[in-house]
Amino acid sequence: MAPKTPKKVRQSKKKKSMVAKRRVERGVPLDAAGFRYAQLLSDPCNAALVPSTFPGYSGIVQRFTTYYTVGVTAGCTAGILIYNPNSGSISSTDVATGATSATLSYSWNPLCPGYGFLNSNAKDCRALSACMQVMPLASELNRSGYISYGTMDGFALPTGGVITPSQLATNLTNVDRMPDDMIEVKYVPGSGDEFYTPVTSTSPSENTSCLCASWIGIPAASGLVAKLTVVVEWMPQALDGTLSTAHISSGSSNTTNQVKKYLYDVDPHWWVSASKIVGRGARVLADTSLQFLSRRESPRLLTY
Repeated sequence: MAPKTPKKVRQSKKKKSMVAKRRVERGVPLDAAGFRYAQLLSDPCNAALVPSTFPGYSGIVQRFTTYYTVGVTAGCTAGILIYNPNSGSISSTDVATGATSATLSYSWNPLCPGYGFLNSNAKDCRALSACMQVMPLASELNRSGYISYGTMDGFALPTGGVITPSQLATNLTNVDRMPDDMIEVKYVPGSGDEFYTPVTSTSPSENTSCLCASWIGIPAASGLVAKLTVVVEWMPQALDGTLSTAHISSGSSNTTNQVKKYLYDVDPHWWVSASKIVGRGARVLADTSLQFLSRRESPRLLTY
C-alpha cells in the first residue's frame, strides 16, 4: 500500500492547479480620444464631431456637405473629379474619351463644401475627416462604362498638370463597372493635412490627400453626381466676435499614424467601398466600440 501524501503537500498541489495561466493579450493601440477620432475618419457623414489627433491649437469643428454634378458636357464620355479637403478645392473636367488630355485647374467656389460659411467667417482651416460618394445619373438601361477611384498625394496632381482619365485611372487602386448605387472614397490624412491652411488657398499642397475619381465610357453627357462631405476645424477671423477654445487640440496621446494603423488593422479597406457595401468600415469599427469604451482599466498604448 502506497504511503499517503502529507496534507500540506496535497494543498500545495491543489493551489498550483487552480492558478490560471497568464494570457498574453495584444494591447489596445488607441486611447478613448484616439478611438473616437478613428470613428470620425471611418464615418465622416455620421460620427460625432470630436477633435483629431493633429498637433497644434484647437479650432471650431463643423461638418459641411454639398452635391457636385459632373459628366454632363455634350459629347463627353469620360472625365476626372479631384477633391482636396485640405484646401477645400475641386478640379473637375469632362472630356471626349479616356485618351483626351485634361488640364488640372482647382477652384474654391460656392459648389465646394462649406464655402458659403468658411469664406465669410474663417481665417484658417484644416480637414479632420472627409469622403466623396459618386453615383451615376444615367438610367439603369443606359448605364455603362467604368469608374476608377482612390486617393493620391496633392503633389502628384498640381495646378496646370496635364493628364488623361486613362492615365489617372492607372494611378488609382480601385476600379468597378459603373455601379447602380455609388462608390465611396474616404480621406486618409497625410502629414501636410495636419497643418492649418488659409481659407483662400486653392492648390493642393505636398503630403495632403486628394480624393479622386476617373470615369471612362459612360453614355455621352449622361452625368454623375458626387456628394462631398467634410468635417473642418477652423479658426475664426480676428475681431469678428467668434470665440475659439484656443487650447491644445488633441485630448489623445496617440498620433495620427497610430489611428490610421488601427483602422487598417480593423479593415484594410475601411477607406474605400463600392455599391451596397458603402460604410462597411464604419460598421466593422462600430462592432468594436462598445467593448472598447466599456473597459474600466486604462488602455495600454502600443508603439509602432
